[in-house]
Order: sequence, then structure tokens, then C-alpha cells
Amino acid sequence: MPGFTNVREERVETPFGAPSDVFVLGELEGRKVAFLARHGRGHRILPTELNFRANIYAMRNSASGEFCLCRPSVRSRKSTSRPTS
Repeated sequence: MPGFTNVREERVETPFGAPSDVFVLGELEGRKVAFLARHGRGHRILPTELNFRANIYAMRNSASGEFCLCRPSVRSRKSTSRPTS
């Protein structure tokens, strides 16, 4: 990501087990940020296998900052499906 500096990874454990992946910590435009790949790197964790409790607990208790920014990504694997259909 352009402008993402001081990048490092941090593994976190929670009372609910491990989150989906390691946290990627760094700074973006002078603000501390933490990124967690919700389905793991390479999207290897299915939605039904997702340990959402561990993800939420880890994000909530991270020392990275005050905000949680979520970037949804939704698409169909069907080539006939189009946005808004």
C-alpha cells in the first residue's frame, strides 16, 4: 500500500484462539494502523471457519489505534452475475 511505512508483523493470541492471520502494523499518513486479513492471506479461510471472536477480540485489544476500518470485498464467481444484479 503506497504510504504505508514502518511495517512490521505481530502474532496475537486471544482467549478465543488465534485470529485469522498476523497483524500487519505500520503508519499511514502519520497514524498508527493495524491490518488483519479477515480470511487469512490468500483468502484461505472459509466464512464458516472464520474465528470472528478471536479477530474482534484481537482488534479491540490492539494498541494500534482508536479506529477499526473494514474494507468489504464481495463478488460472485459466476461470470453472468453483475453488480446490482
